[in-house]
Parts: sequence; C-alpha cells; structure tokens
Amino acid sequence: MTRVNQEGVLCQNLPWQNWTEILELGRHVNTTSNAWLEAYSQQDEQTAVFLSGRVGLRPISDDVDDGHDIIAKVAPAIINLSETYTSSEAHWIIEASSIYFFTPLRLMSAFSISAQFAANFMQILQCQTAEVMCSPSHSDCGSKRLAASLLARLEDGQPAGQKVYVTQAQLATETGLSRQWVNRLLKQFERQGIAELGRGHVLLRAPSKLECQFG
Repeated sequence: MTRVNQEGVLCQNLPWQNWTEILELGRHVNTTSNAWLEAYSQQDEQTAVFLSGRVGLRPISDDVDDGHDIIAKVAPAIINLSETYTSSEAHWIIEASSIYFFTPLRLMSAFSISAQFAANFMQILQCQTAEVMCSPSHSDCGSKRLAASLLARLEDGQPAGQKVYVTQAQLATETGLSRQWVNRLLKQFERQGIAELGRGHVLLRAPSKLECQFG
C-alpha cells in the first residue's frame, strides 16, 4: 500500500491492525504549507512522529518562509518536543507534513501494543542521532574549524580583548559550515567567555581558550 511505503521503517514488519491501533492513539495533523511545529502541538504532547513531509530546525531569527535549516529530517522522523533548545535558540519548521502527536502516556500505550513498533521507533531515533553526530557542525570538528579561522586572524602576541573584523558569512565560507552553525558556535563561545559578537566583528576576550579547542 502507498501508506506503508511512505511510512517505511516505522511500520516495518508490523501487522496492519496493530499499526491502525497505534495511529488511533495519536492526534493527527496534516499541513500543506510551511509552519512552526509548536503552532500545532498541544499541552502534554511531547513527541511528534512524521509519516510524510519534512521537518527542519531553524534559528529563531529566520522567517518561516525564508531561511536555512540547521538540521533537516525527512519522514519518517521523530521529534522530541521537550528539547529545551527549540525554544531558546531555534524552532522546528514543518513543510507539507503528516504528523501524529503523542503524549508520553499514549506513546507508552503504543509500545505496549507492539514490541516491533517500539523497536522500529528506536531504530529511527538511533539513525537520527548517528546523522547528527556525524555532521561536522555537531562535532568538535566544527568548533575546531571556527577556532582555527579566528586564531589565524590574530597577530602574534595580540592580547585579549582585541576585535577581529570578519563577518559570519566569511567564517562560513572558510570553515565549510553553514552561516547558521557559525552563529550557533559563536554564541557558544560567547557563553564560555571566549568571544563577544559584534556587528561585522568578533571581540576575542580569551584567545587562549580558543587554542584549547584543539586539546
């Protein structure tokens, strides 16, 4: 059936009757255009299961219809709505998707219906985690690239508190990272007291800490 082909791994080796019972536990939403995921979730719903469409993590500074995703997932995909960074740094954007929302209790009920569904669910989560960890933007490699680019602009013996005049677009080109990930990593450096973002420049408060990225 077309529906089974779309849902792929999630309902693999699952009797159709069990799959129907599981879907009845979720709250179904169909979207036809770009929108923020949080606009569709309700209180106590902590899991969004995408059966078709696409979902991407986008910085809160970007518009719904104009921006680039930090993380992109194609259905079947599973999103944990309780992740804290989605409200502080970015939001999930959905594109023409079929989504089932589950509360923790209803998701556990779904697992009790079929151990195979639980195994398929975990397989998708593991694949998503592996994809994220292999991305240079999510690994130490991204921080090292950015640190090297900033250090290369420092003159020998240049003290802390000096401005490095460079744009995030330039850093993105040099490091091979997306502009959004450069911004995310720079803000991470800012929280660590290493740097401070400015318009068209980065103020390096502790250049020695950048060198620690290679330790």
